[in-house]
Amino acid sequence: MLKYAMMGKVMTVLGMLGASFSLAFYHLPLIFGIVPRTITNLTDQPGALLPLQSVYLYNISTPLRFYLTEVSELIGGICAITAYTGIDVLFGVIVLHACGQLENLAKRVEVIVGETNFSDVLRLHVQNHCRLIQFVMKIEQSCSLMLLGLFASVALTFCVLGFQLIEACTDKNLDISMPQVIFYIQFLSYCMFLMFVYWLGRPKSSQLR
Repeated sequence: MLKYAMMGKVMTVLGMLGASFSLAFYHLPLIFGIVPRTITNLTDQPGALLPLQSVYLYNISTPLRFYLTEVSELIGGICAITAYTGIDVLFGVIVLHACGQLENLAKRVEVIVGETNFSDVLRLHVQNHCRLIQFVMKIEQSCSLMLLGLFASVALTFCVLGFQLIEACTDKNLDISMPQVIFYIQFLSYCMFLMFVYWLGRPKSSQLR
C-alpha cells in the first residue's frame, strides 16, 4: 500500500511540476520581451505582444489594459493546468489506491487459513473484494469518456508540437527563438508524462476487474 501511495505522490508532484514549468516557459520570457510563439502581423500589435494570440475586443496597446490582459491570461493558464493535470493525475492516483487495497486484501487472505472463524473471515474478505470491484467499475464508468477526450487532445497536441519542433529544427528560413524550442521540448515531455499516466491507469483498471 505504501508503495502505491508513494507512486501516487510522485505522479502528482511530477504532473503539477510539468504543468507549472510549461506555464512558466510560456509566460516568463515576456519579461525579457521574448514571445515563445510565432509572431504574425495578423493580430499581434507591435509593443503589445501577449502569450495568447487572439483578436481582442478592446485596445490592448494601453499599458493598463495590456497588463490586466496579461495577468488574466496567466490566471487562466493556472486554472487550466490545475484542472487539466489534476483530472489525469487523480485518475492515476485512484487506480493506484485500488491496487493497494487489493494488495492488502490479498495479504490478509493468505493468513486466514489457520484462524478458528475461517468462514466468517473469508466471507468478510469476499465482501471487501466485491466492494473493490464495484469501486473499480465506477471509476471506469465515470472516467472512460473523459479520459478518451483527454487522450485525444494530448495525442493531437503531441502531433502538432512535434511537427512544429521538426519544422523549427529543419527549416533554416524559419525564424524561431530558443525559448520557443525549449517550450516545445518541455511541453512534449509533459504530454508524454500524461500519456504514461493513461498507459498506467487503463491496463491496471482492466486487470482489477
